[in-house]
Amino acid sequence: MQRSTEPELMDDESLADAKGLAENLRDIARYNALLGANGLMLRLVRQLTNAPRLKSLDIGIGSGDFIVYASQRLASHWVGLDLSPRILSIACAIRQNTLRNCTNADATRLPFADGAFDVVTCALTVHHCSLHK
Repeated sequence: MQRSTEPELMDDESLADAKGLAENLRDIARYNALLGANGLMLRLVRQLTNAPRLKSLDIGIGSGDFIVYASQRLASHWVGLDLSPRILSIACAIRQNTLRNCTNADATRLPFADGAFDVVTCALTVHHCSLHK
């Protein structure tokens, strides 16, 4: 199967209105919960380290559902990163400000020192990246 290079509507901020984007992010969170994506990611994080308190980074937070899910189940400090300030704003509104540590930045130019995190996740995000970068 060939990978589609067409951008998703949520990738083009001029096309997606705020209400439509918020609904899309809520749908993604529901799918992640129903299909077990958050549980799978959490199991993988637990297998990567046995640190008593994790410092973790999630790249491409979308709705923020994974960070909230993981924070409720692990002794961890999560930082969320997304390229889109609009998605970050909507995610914080959806999560009723439970996303406290979010950064607007490009994942190819992280604003953190090397070794700042024990674990870095990037689930369901890579397909939004350009093949030409």
